[in-house]
Amino acid sequence: MIPVLLVGATSVVRAEHARIDLRVIAAPGKEASATSDTDPPPGGRNTPPVFKVKVNQPLVLQFFFTNTDPHHDIERVQVRYYVVRVEKLGRKPAVSLHESNGPGKESQPFLDPGVVTRGQFLMDFKPECKVGTRLKFQIPAPGIYSVRVGSVGTQSDHEHFSAIDLVAE
Repeated sequence: MIPVLLVGATSVVRAEHARIDLRVIAAPGKEASATSDTDPPPGGRNTPPVFKVKVNQPLVLQFFFTNTDPHHDIERVQVRYYVVRVEKLGRKPAVSLHESNGPGKESQPFLDPGVVTRGQFLMDFKPECKVGTRLKFQIPAPGIYSVRVGSVGTQSDHEHFSAIDLVAE
């Protein structure tokens, strides 16, 4: 009998653990949407879509954050969302989704004079668990604003976020 050595090649696949579906709605049939990006690289891989809106126009921010890992819980994850004034299109806002005091400590408030609205959830996500919100807001002054939703603390080498840039006239 001749011994046979089997050599198998395996590839490393970076499993995604979250999906974020983001929409900004201005009126029926007038909206922008974005799906998940990752950080790193800083600021993500994709350029956010640009959506033109009017100052003081009623807008709706809607998102769903889903744990797409069918086998693992993601514990103590923060899902943060905000609308903040920025200097340039496509630029990562100075307000970071990833501010933290370190492992096991609560995150710092993501406050800034340019923040139009903000909020967060802290939860354990079972497989296929989903959280989201739908809220109304208005842009108070002309300028460029970033709408962002993202994760903090997924116990992974990357975080997920979705972003849309608003140009308010």
